[in-house]
Amino acid sequence: MLNMKRKHLPLLLAFLILYQTVIAQNKFAAYNFQAVDSFAMAVKYEKDIYKLAKDLTDPYHEDIYKVRSIFRWVIDNIEYDYEFINKDKEQDPIVKTQLTVPG
Repeated sequence: MLNMKRKHLPLLLAFLILYQTVIAQNKFAAYNFQAVDSFAMAVKYEKDIYKLAKDLTDPYHEDIYKVRSIFRWVIDNIEYDYEFINKDKEQDPIVKTQLTVPG
């Protein structure tokens, strides 16, 4: 009997993980984020992070909408600056010339 339980354990774990994933995805299906997204995309940053946070969250009473508003603003307005991060780093000569030594 113990071997049979161990044999089915991976199947049981896979089922539980799949079930949790489906439940988690359906949890947010009832929310409509279109209005929140449109609002967040229209909010402008005016050199004050506290005012920005207030502007993004004040219209909403539920935390899920406040978080979504901030999330949407960030993904629309923040991007990684590769040139700034790499400006003082010296490039590898092999990469710079794209030449390698045959081995």
